[in-house]
Amino acid sequence: MRGYKACSSTASMGRLLVALGVIVGTFFSFVLGIFNPYVSNKAGPDWMWTGGRDDVIRNLYFKPNGSFRRYGRAALLATLSLGPVALYWLLTHA
Repeated sequence: MRGYKACSSTASMGRLLVALGVIVGTFFSFVLGIFNPYVSNKAGPDWMWTGGRDDVIRNLYFKPNGSFRRYGRAALLATLSLGPVALYWLLTHA
């Protein structure tokens, strides 16, 4: 039984790493797609957004056809770069 439990925790750690790899890969694919001029739908696939094309956060940055709003690209890059900095500041000064 002891060996089975150790194997089970190793398997769950492996599943966690696979899930983390999928999330990180999807995120970087999304970020790289923003800068690719040959991609017309910059918002990515609809399944990536919780509400699909009607998602509130998606509509802040993108039009319904997937192209950026007027200042959507700058706002998205500011959110992705300054968001973690703001979160770090809140955690260290709270």
